[in-house]
Amino acid sequence: MFQIGGLVCPLLSHLDFTQSYEQLAARVTLRAAGGAGFRQTRWTRLKTTLQGGGWLPAGLSALDLSQPLELWCASPRAIVSPSASIALPAHRQDMGVYGVAVLAGGETVETVVEVSGAVANLAPVPGAVGYQVSYWPVLTVFAELTETGDLAAGNFQWTLNCEEV
Repeated sequence: MFQIGGLVCPLLSHLDFTQSYEQLAARVTLRAAGGAGFRQTRWTRLKTTLQGGGWLPAGLSALDLSQPLELWCASPRAIVSPSASIALPAHRQDMGVYGVAVLAGGETVETVVEVSGAVANLAPVPGAVGYQVSYWPVLTVFAELTETGDLAAGNFQWTLNCEEV
């Protein structure tokens, strides 16, 4: 389930659903006199695309697309760290946070996570070489909406292209 601008999209309007994330950045690769490259980044933001389809229209045309909207994402993201304490960006409080320890062979072991403010503290696991925490983002975005409908088939499709403010 996702929510945008306070609207919850009905389940029957997103029986087929995908969400993808892409990083936007003002970034350039520069070269030193000896030819070595280095990267300069001024800012980064997220772009996310939500696509769905189902038996009902999504009802998203009620959104005021001229204003920033709060998006409660449906697809989780993850952060990997060598430390058991991981800083979290804004995330959904209704979905919880999931943590695993990463072992030397790449195997994962579920571990307890306690969130304090914007930090996830994972319980240490013997032999762990790193930790991963999964969370569901909350983003403030500008959105664009595309909707199509096939009345004969009773199928309605929609796409939300969102860029973080």
